[in-house]
Amino acid sequence: MALVGHEPDLGKLAGVLLFRAPASLPLKKAGACVISFTDVVRPRARAGSSGSMPPKALRRRVRRSRKAKV
Repeated sequence: MALVGHEPDLGKLAGVLLFRAPASLPLKKAGACVISFTDVVRPRARAGSSGSMPPKALRRRVRRSRKAKV
C-alpha cells in the first residue's frame, strides 16, 4: 500500500496501521515509510514496517534510477 499525505495526519495513520492503537510515527518532510500487510487490509489486520527512508536517501535513489535508464 502506498499512501501520500502530510504531517501530522500521515504519521498518525502510519502509527495506527502499525500499532493498531492511537499512535504517531514521526515522518520527515518528503520522507517515506513502507507498510506491508500479512493479510487482506481490513480493520485489525496485522501490518509491519519494512523500513523508512529520509528525503535525502529518496533523492539519491531517484537519481541513480534515472542514470541507470540512460
